[in-house]
Amino acid sequence: MNAWLATHFFNPTLVVAGASLVAVPIIIHLINRMRFRRVRFAAMEFLLQSQQRNRRRLLLEQMLLLLTRVAMVLLIMLLIARLILDPQQLSLFRGAKAHHVVLLDDSGSMRERWGETTAFKESLNVINQLLSEGALRPDTQTFSLMLLSRPEQPFVSQRDVNDAFVMEMRSKLEPDIFRPTHQGLDLLAGLRQAKQFLSEEKGTVQHLHILSDYRERDWKDQKAIAAAIGELTSAGVTVNLVKTVPKRQANLALTELSGAVQIAAAGVPLRLKVGVTNYGEQAVKDVRVALSDDGVKLPVSAVFDKIDANETAYHEVDIRLVTPRVHRLAASLDADVLAEDNERFLAVDVSSTIPVLILDGDPEADAASYLADALAADPITTGVAITLDNADSLRRRALDEFRVIYLLNVPDLAPDAVAPLEAYVRAGGGLVWFVGDLVRPVHYNEALYRNGAGPFPLPLALNVEDLAADPTSTEADLVPSPHPLFAVLTGDDNPFLAGVHVQRYFPPHADWVRDDARRGDATRTLASLRNKAPLVVEREFGKGRVVAGLSTANPKWNDWARNPSYVVFQLDLLKYISRRDRGLPVRTVGEPIQVALDPSLYTEQVEITAPSSDGVRTSRLQAAPETESKPSENSTDTALRLAATFRETDEPGIYQVRLLNQAQQAEERILAYNAPTSESDLDLATSDNLRKRLTDAGEVRIQEPGQFQWLQGEEAGSEIRAWLLWMLLGLFLFEQWFAYRLSYHPPMKKATTPRLAPMKA
Repeated sequence: MNAWLATHFFNPTLVVAGASLVAVPIIIHLINRMRFRRVRFAAMEFLLQSQQRNRRRLLLEQMLLLLTRVAMVLLIMLLIARLILDPQQLSLFRGAKAHHVVLLDDSGSMRERWGETTAFKESLNVINQLLSEGALRPDTQTFSLMLLSRPEQPFVSQRDVNDAFVMEMRSKLEPDIFRPTHQGLDLLAGLRQAKQFLSEEKGTVQHLHILSDYRERDWKDQKAIAAAIGELTSAGVTVNLVKTVPKRQANLALTELSGAVQIAAAGVPLRLKVGVTNYGEQAVKDVRVALSDDGVKLPVSAVFDKIDANETAYHEVDIRLVTPRVHRLAASLDADVLAEDNERFLAVDVSSTIPVLILDGDPEADAASYLADALAADPITTGVAITLDNADSLRRRALDEFRVIYLLNVPDLAPDAVAPLEAYVRAGGGLVWFVGDLVRPVHYNEALYRNGAGPFPLPLALNVEDLAADPTSTEADLVPSPHPLFAVLTGDDNPFLAGVHVQRYFPPHADWVRDDARRGDATRTLASLRNKAPLVVEREFGKGRVVAGLSTANPKWNDWARNPSYVVFQLDLLKYISRRDRGLPVRTVGEPIQVALDPSLYTEQVEITAPSSDGVRTSRLQAAPETESKPSENSTDTALRLAATFRETDEPGIYQVRLLNQAQQAEERILAYNAPTSESDLDLATSDNLRKRLTDAGEVRIQEPGQFQWLQGEEAGSEIRAWLLWMLLGLFLFEQWFAYRLSYHPPMKKATTPRLAPMKA
């Protein structure tokens, strides 16, 4: 009985006391019938006979009046005890012992601010309110807190809720100390961990409160999330979706800072690409992005005249880094509702020059001369340092120092030259081929293509073909694809495209499928001829990239080298193909830094300098033996035996890894970490949309931001209380009318006007 009362009344202790008051009108009724002493006399006998004839009617009327008064007492009791017809709407703290589990979203978008608060502070306020309410009923509530950033390790696990615990949690959840991450987090993973956590506990009422900002991007087309919530509700868990953000706000985010940093040279202009996204419903104007180098503001900035709603605008700006060293670049916007996405970082390793190796198979090196003029006609402007040699140098040169290797009209390569060339490309180097009349197709197919396993991207036909002239055709000989390499040749009425003429080329082997989609391998056609034959193709090879031109690099088989677009194309190709490992890593916050070391070359000491809200902090790690070594930031060797992992990478900025070699000389590795762009979209999922998406998830409660009635149960039974009040008012009016009707009221005597005696004369 007590359990039933506890699940249907907000104040169950008042039910028994209130129900006992039902006896009051009954007692009063009985007293009224017994308060006069009966005296029988003749006139009374007449009255009793008259009453006997109306006894049944009078009894029914008196019983109806009595029941009305009893019902009024019951209604008053139900109002005070707060009747709840649906126990699911009752306060979370009623009934049997309950376990409250909070899954707290601490992703980057929870840093959104308005006024003096943030979405995360509002979540902490909800937790404090939840604990305070639970402390009013000691020894009946337990509490657990799981963070979405690490749900497998509960922040608090199954603690009894009392006043001491409430004070402890308030100190731990102080907003200036307890902060959200900068990361984009997986809600589905958090729900699965919460389900596993709750499944290990039996015998308590379980409540899961999901405190989040509920962004539309996280809930749109997320059937897996609805299924996970459905599994929780099916297991008897009450799922509470608690929203913390009242309305959507416009937000500007710096979403890109990039450039051809792999070919950055001292004193040579470096073009950076800056992207800003407007996550708002109205266009913004005059947006300015400031640039800095090692904390010193640069004299240039990116200015956007207008950025339309829900659009990304890009701007290119040239900077000049004059010192050959690692430069730490930053781009920043003015702070807004989410200041954390208004800054991006980029580390640039600036070298003195850009070393390029050109190997020409023709002793006259005519093709190499044209290519060198295109790349380094003015070395001060391009920063390119050309090394000319023949193909035999592959067997004796250290190739890793070169950013790109060009092979022009090389007849063949010795086996001991192919191996270092392949190793160079697999490690991230860039390789460019141009054919010519000295090329031996059989050797290329057997030793360099090798059914797709070699560094040449396609098999060649055995004979060169001529591109037949077609005076009736208006199509240019060269047909570029929409690729950045051919930006100089694209656009309406391009003046350069019609000036490129191709006379001869090497077609692919007849067995090679020319359609990239049908072929389905890693080779892509970047440009073709008007007869649909490929002219420029590329493929990924290990960590590097290979581009092959199926005509000459000099005006022997085409006149492109005499066209002004040739210089632009070759410079863009150099940027595109240049070895990637010269570009310092750019990562997203939260990704760990994994360092693997060869103990014969390095000591086990690893020092990491990381940005923090207070400046920088330094951590020292000891690399330990590992069973299965993997490539790291500082090596591609897979036989390394020492490893260290640094996981505290939540803060955006520049990270520095410092190693000591066996000669006690320091080596540094620089990494840039940025906040994920996905957290910048602040569009909210409405409660109606959430309910539609969770239709099959069972009974799920959605609490609006800033409302705490669900904690005290004040909203429970609000509808039934209104009906009870109206019923009480109706019964009160009926009781008054009916009691008046049944009671005796003597008729009032009419007032008479006294007559005056006549006056005597």
